[in-house]
Amino acid sequence: MKKIDPSSLIEDNRVIRGDTEDLSRAWNSEYSHGGTASIFRSVLKASEDNFEPGTHYAKVIAIVQSSGVGKSRMVDQLSKEIPAIVYTLRKPLQTGYPPGDPEILQFLLESTSTSSRRGIEHAGSVALLSASILEIKKLVDEYTKQNSAASKDRNREDKSTEDAKDRLSPASSFSKHRSPRRVRFCQAVRALAETVRNDFAQDKDWARIFVPKVPIT
Repeated sequence: MKKIDPSSLIEDNRVIRGDTEDLSRAWNSEYSHGGTASIFRSVLKASEDNFEPGTHYAKVIAIVQSSGVGKSRMVDQLSKEIPAIVYTLRKPLQTGYPPGDPEILQFLLESTSTSSRRGIEHAGSVALLSASILEIKKLVDEYTKQNSAASKDRNREDKSTEDAKDRLSPASSFSKHRSPRRVRFCQAVRALAETVRNDFAQDKDWARIFVPKVPIT
C-alpha cells in the first residue's frame, strides 16, 4: 500500500484570518436555522425508513451547496440531538473553519491509494466507522462514570459535558486550532482504524468478497 509522507500532513498552527475569522464567530453564535436542520432531520429519517439493501448500495447522503452557507454547521447542530461524529478533511496548510483533522485525512488517503490487496478501500471505510464508534463508546462510558460520581456536583457535571463536546465537535470554542482533546481523539481513532483495516486486509474471506464474479454462459 502506498504510504503518504507524514511530514506533508503535520498540523500547522491553523491561523485564522479575514473571512475565516468571521466564520468562526458565526459558528459559535446561536444557531438560527433550526428550520433547515429540522428538514434535514426528516430527510435522514425518511432515508432510513426507506433503505432497501437490495436496492441501495450504502447509507450515504451528499449535502451539496456553496461554501459558507452552513452545511457543516447544520450537521454539527444535529450532532447535539443525535449520535454523530464530524470529521473535517482539509489539505495541508489549507485555511478554513472548522480546522481540519489531518489524522483522519491521512488514514483515508492511505486507504484509497493504489494497492494490490482487494477490498482495501472498503476495509478503510469500515475500519474508520468502527473505530469512531468504539472511541465514542469509550467517551460515553467515561462520561457516564464521571456523571454518576458527580451527580451532586453541578460544576463537575458541566465540565464532563464540555469535555465530551470538545472531543466530538470539530469546533467547540473560538480557538484558532483544535483542542488537545480533539487531537488525542482523532489520533486514537486513526490508530484503532489502522489495526482494524490491516486485519481486514489480511482476511482471505474479506478479500474474496471483492473478487470479480464471472458470469456463467
